[in-house]
Amino acid sequence: MSQSIPHLEPGLQIGDYLLTQLIETAVDRQVWLGEQISVKREVEIVCYFGPDPERFLADIRVKAMVEDGVFGLVYEAVQAEEFIAYAAEVLPERSLARLAAEHQPLTPLEVTQIIAQVAGALSSLDKRGIAREDFGPKEIRFGPHNNVRIANVTNSGPQTNDMPTRRAFVDTLVERIEFGQPGATRMTTLLEYIKGTETQSPIPWSQAKSLALQVHEQLKASPIAPPRSTPVLESRQSLRGVTIAGLIFGLVALILGFFVFRDSSPKVETGLVVTVPAGRYPRPNGGLVELSPFRIDATEVTIGEYAEFMVAWQMMTFSQRSDLWLPGRPDDKTSIRPHDWNSYYPKARSRGTWEGRRICLECPVFGVDWWDAGAYAKWKGGHLPTEQDWWAASSSLIAATGQKSSWGPVGGPGEKIYGLKGNVTEWAGKFSKDPAFPISSPKPVALGGSFKKASKGALTREWLESPTLRRDDLGFRVAYAVEQ
Repeated sequence: MSQSIPHLEPGLQIGDYLLTQLIETAVDRQVWLGEQISVKREVEIVCYFGPDPERFLADIRVKAMVEDGVFGLVYEAVQAEEFIAYAAEVLPERSLARLAAEHQPLTPLEVTQIIAQVAGALSSLDKRGIAREDFGPKEIRFGPHNNVRIANVTNSGPQTNDMPTRRAFVDTLVERIEFGQPGATRMTTLLEYIKGTETQSPIPWSQAKSLALQVHEQLKASPIAPPRSTPVLESRQSLRGVTIAGLIFGLVALILGFFVFRDSSPKVETGLVVTVPAGRYPRPNGGLVELSPFRIDATEVTIGEYAEFMVAWQMMTFSQRSDLWLPGRPDDKTSIRPHDWNSYYPKARSRGTWEGRRICLECPVFGVDWWDAGAYAKWKGGHLPTEQDWWAASSSLIAATGQKSSWGPVGGPGEKIYGLKGNVTEWAGKFSKDPAFPISSPKPVALGGSFKKASKGALTREWLESPTLRRDDLGFRVAYAVEQ
């Protein structure tokens, strides 16, 4: 096949398609407006004259697979005598590039809509393993009601670094935000997360979508649907609070990916919740008690999940943060950053070693105090488990048997509760008196064994001196009420 571009004229028919107007000429291709004769619809026709028709056909096959309503549709390939072409949907003319050239401002609410749609489309490609070319503001179009459409830039791979796409997208939007409007600062922060910095990797597109949607809900002040109440095993993402702070919750989406060790032990998806059924359960100090059903995390909160909370925290207003603190917080307690976070989080992201132990994003978060854990639990629409919750969960049939107290990624197979005997000991929701010292004041309590101290396993109770205590074997999980 010749690499020179043949002279094509308007009116040339290629199969069922008629060329009408030349739009663009590149090194190895031309883009035309045309008409599909049989159905009388306008189409875009891309004619390829390059040296690798097999690769071009492979790209067409990938493009034709994408039918998500955002990327432009590719209808079919057409073989001409001297070249190959494909017919595609004609996208709206109004583009982000034109909007920028005309200096049109965007409200923070409009920016959230754009980010959510673009990020959602790219996240979908990432999830399906579909590669794409870098693209810029010219390829981002706007249809009715500002619905985003993107030129079909997918290809047969391999996927390259998408930093050029991120930079062009972010830089264009930052210049268009109407500063001084509610949400402008939050959107600037979000765009920084998408682009990344010299010291911080960019967040995944899935997380960018979640962030944008939550800020969008905040700005609209629209309600969130209540969580489902029937499933036995469900995602923590469905357990959303209905407070203002709860509007932030939908950030869940796996910041920077989850890494697991390559070992033979089965893993469970993080973010799952198990229902402890109603029944008679042992009391921590003896006897039995009749309990209503409740829900509890199947595993400890992981490093990756807590990292999402830290991103969400940066997006919250002062009032929203205040709503998450448990009563009695000291005035100087303003940060939720775990102890040694700057040291161990990078190691977790790279699946490395910290203080002699292997660490990953699916390992339990640690170095959090009672206030940090309580704020996270409220953010998720739940609470820290009480001692009674813990005893019921430990004695129920859904508590995993044969658990080890060793350190590592959370979870296991089946619809079970894991980590009660170890990995890390966990914060209880309420202070209590140590039965060995009945005249003492109530103190914060840690429940379950840890990799450092198995003790009595799941039924271990440790009374701590202060709710501000932070240890490398102390974490938490979240419990949730069941609506009756």
